Amino acid sequence: MKLYLVRHGKQVSENIDPASPLSEEGKEEVRSVAKELHRMKMNVEQVLHSRKTRAQQTAEIIAEHIDCNLISAIDGIKPLDPIQPIVSLINQEQNDTMLVGHLPFMSNLLTALIGGPSELQIVNFVAGVVCCLSRNATTGWIIEWVVRPDQFLGSD
Repeated sequence: MKLYLVRHGKQVSENIDPASPLSEEGKEEVRSVAKELHRMKMNVEQVLHSRKTRAQQTAEIIAEHIDCNLISAIDGIKPLDPIQPIVSLINQEQNDTMLVGHLPFMSNLLTALIGGPSELQIVNFVAGVVCCLSRNATTGWIIEWVVRPDQFLGSD
């Protein structure tokens, strides 16, 4: 199984819009990553996102570019939610899955899955980053790759 952890793209300030949707720059950056994921022929069974507007928009942009069977909002992946319920859910999952969420949740989830110390920041979850993990019976979870928006902006 592969698990893709995604931090939503850059959002507008809550002072401008209380829902904090993606900014135009955020949309562009997420599209650049999504196009690269398409080039990589990514497919997932499901793209799951928090109910926050910026995570939903990020998930929808990515889902437009990759092969996925389901896009859906789930509870339990907001910024300060406890990670253990999602760790349990992920460890039962057999299909490739993408989670689109927020900091510090994504960073804490990654640390818990690979067994690092809680204070260690393993991946710099800048806005729009995608971290691919794979799981097998022998090694557990390992990081396969990470892509950042600034790697692909302007490339087509």
